[in-house]
Amino acid sequence: MAAMQGMSERHYARHAGVSRGAVQKGRIAGRLVLFADGSIDAAGSDARRAAMTDPAKQRPPPSRARLKPVPEAALSAVGETLREQGLSAPTVGGSHLPAGPHRQHDIRPAPSICPLGSTANGASSFSASNW
Repeated sequence: MAAMQGMSERHYARHAGVSRGAVQKGRIAGRLVLFADGSIDAAGSDARRAAMTDPAKQRPPPSRARLKPVPEAALSAVGETLREQGLSAPTVGGSHLPAGPHRQHDIRPAPSICPLGSTANGASSFSASNW
């Protein structure tokens, strides 16, 4: 099998930032430039799509939402709750927040869930005589 001259639908979709379905619709509508082997000429297709696309019908690019500042009162309340639970609290008003537990003993074990037929201490409430 000979190598393709251009891009596959999937590769062009990734290149153009659109879905593969959009590439397939563009191929049918004649918005893509194809090589003789059926692969997509990326440069030619980009230019043709730009010329044939109505900017008024395009979605705006996704905006990068900025993080909103957290009020110190909220941080203080969280810190107080963490300290009550025996965990380290973030520094209020500082630029450094701890990334999380760094030592094994800083990690609390998950509460144990008793499977059916066992008790919290691990002993089974079933015995051979129950069967």
